[in-house]
Amino acid sequence: RRANGFEDQIDAALSELSMYIRDLIIPDDVDEDDIEEIAEAQFIREEDNKILNELNNLILAVEKGLDEFDFQNTGELIYQFIWGRVADEYIEHVKTREDKEIALSVLDKVFKDCLKLIHPYMPFVTEASWKELPKSANDCDLIALSNWPS
Repeated sequence: RRANGFEDQIDAALSELSMYIRDLIIPDDVDEDDIEEIAEAQFIREEDNKILNELNNLILAVEKGLDEFDFQNTGELIYQFIWGRVADEYIEHVKTREDKEIALSVLDKVFKDCLKLIHPYMPFVTEASWKELPKSANDCDLIALSNWPS
């Protein structure tokens, strides 16, 4: 896969995803731990749990790949998750949800973590997308200064 094609496709996926969460208003007292509390309280659906589990597996795979300097395969994993799983499948699930607040909160976490994961590959594209997103009090203004997803 050519680097330009990869960047263009990721940029397109990020643009599509950000369209759905750009207008999301995140209260100052909400942080990533709240998403886990919602999950534990069983307010989220099976599809939400599935995407969060897949995200956690991706984070582990990315950390391993970066530690092993396997940049090409690691980048491909991130691409497949963002483009194939999140943009193609999960976003369609979110569109049909009646409980939009919960669905958008999960999408917000997934999207921000994906931006952080792809940031080493595409710092300018991810920084531009990050600046457009609504932020909670716990989010940094710059993605480069934010915590690595865990």
